[in-house]
Amino acid sequence: MGVADPFDDPPERIYGIRKRTLLRVAIALVTVLVVAIWFRVPLAGVWAILWPPDEVSGRWFTLVMTVALSFLIPVAVVLRFADIVYDRYLADEDS
Repeated sequence: MGVADPFDDPPERIYGIRKRTLLRVAIALVTVLVVAIWFRVPLAGVWAILWPPDEVSGRWFTLVMTVALSFLIPVAVVLRFADIVYDRYLADEDS
């Protein structure tokens, strides 16, 4: 009996990536797409201000970070929901 190698791919991996990670990435991409479609009019107005930048200043960077981080809360909530669904319905009993 040898020590199990922690770097072996367990059977719940697809192309070397865990199923939970694949679910998280897919859900996050769908959420970003839905939020971008839902807020397309305000994002289009902000995009006119953001690109092309006249100069990279603190105000420009703050606006970029505000827009980028506005996607964080919906993605975080949906990722938590995806973890709950995975644990409840998709996880194997032995893993």
